[in-house]
Amino acid sequence: MQPNTRQTREQQRAEDAFQRVQAVVNENQSWIKDYGRQCRRLPTMLLQVGLCQMVGFYQAKGRADATNASRQKEAFLRVLSDLALVMREDTLPESARTNDISRYRSMTLEALKCAHYLKRYVEAFDLGAPDASADGVQP
Repeated sequence: MQPNTRQTREQQRAEDAFQRVQAVVNENQSWIKDYGRQCRRLPTMLLQVGLCQMVGFYQAKGRADATNASRQKEAFLRVLSDLALVMREDTLPESARTNDISRYRSMTLEALKCAHYLKRYVEAFDLGAPDASADGVQP
């Protein structure tokens, strides 16, 4: 009898998120701490502003300009890219803007679940200090 190799969607999310965060750790880029901080903030941001505004925010922060350092730009773009990969949503920015309300709500729920896995693995790898203002703890 062959072992069952099927995975639940939760297991797939966890595995995909682990691979994405581990890839960032292995690359050892200068923006690794910024990536960690943004992944830690991702679930809260999704709950506060919703999927479409969160995607727009990360895209805007991913643009290079005088107010946004290059390493931060890379971190924002990578977090958005990794979220889309874990969600298995190739066209996340466009889909978030154009889908009907039912699909948008299911995408938001999926994004929240995936964001929690990214956050947990960032915490496991100890990437980026948690934002003190987010949880009320002062340094």
